[in-house]
Amino acid sequence: APDDLMEMGQRLKSGNTCTVQQIEWTGREMVLKRYNPKSVFYQIMHYFMHSRAMLSWMNGILLCRIGIPSVMPLAVVEEYRFGLLNRAYFLMEHFEGEDIRGYLNAQKHRSEIFDQSINIISSLFKRLRRFRIIHGDLKSKNILINESGLRLIDVDGLRFFVPARRFSRLFRTDFERFLDNWSDQPSLRKTLRSRFSDILTPKK
Repeated sequence: APDDLMEMGQRLKSGNTCTVQQIEWTGREMVLKRYNPKSVFYQIMHYFMHSRAMLSWMNGILLCRIGIPSVMPLAVVEEYRFGLLNRAYFLMEHFEGEDIRGYLNAQKHRSEIFDQSINIISSLFKRLRRFRIIHGDLKSKNILINESGLRLIDVDGLRFFVPARRFSRLFRTDFERFLDNWSDQPSLRKTLRSRFSDILTPKK
C-alpha cells in the first residue's frame, strides 16, 4: 500500500509528473517517489518501455555496484490498469545532504572543506567517464553532498557505456550543464572550471 506511505512524513515535491515524500518506516529514513499517471496515449506509446521507477531501481543498483555514489534503491512497485502502466513507485534511502550549488556556495571561503568537496566531485566525474555514463541533467539538486560524501540522484535517464566518440560530446555537455549551476556567479564558475581542468582532458 504505497499510497498509505505517501501520507506519512514530509512532502519534498509536488508536481504533475511525480510526488516525492520523505518518510520514516521500520526505523529508517527513506524517500518515496510516486510517478503519477500519464495519458492513455502516453501509456500506449511507452508500452514496451521500462517505467521511470523501474529505471531508477535498475540504474541505482548498477551505480552502487560499480562504485558510483547514488542513493540505495530499496523497492519498486508498478500498478497496471487494463494492461497499461498507471502509477509507479520508487523507494530509496534518504541521504541527508544539500544540493551542490548551495553547499559549495556556503563552503567557498572554507578552503579545507571546499578542497575536499572538489576532490569528491572530481572523483564522481572520473568514475562517470570511466564507465562512459551520461546523466543528462546535472542541475544542482540532482547532486546532494555533505562533508562525508555525495549522492547522484534522479538517475532514471542514465545512459551507460555510450560509444566513445559520442560520449566525449555528451560528457562535455553534462559537464557544462554542471557548471551552469553557477552561471550567475562567473568568478566561482571560473574557479570550478579551473579546478576541474583534468576532467575533460585527463592526463595521459
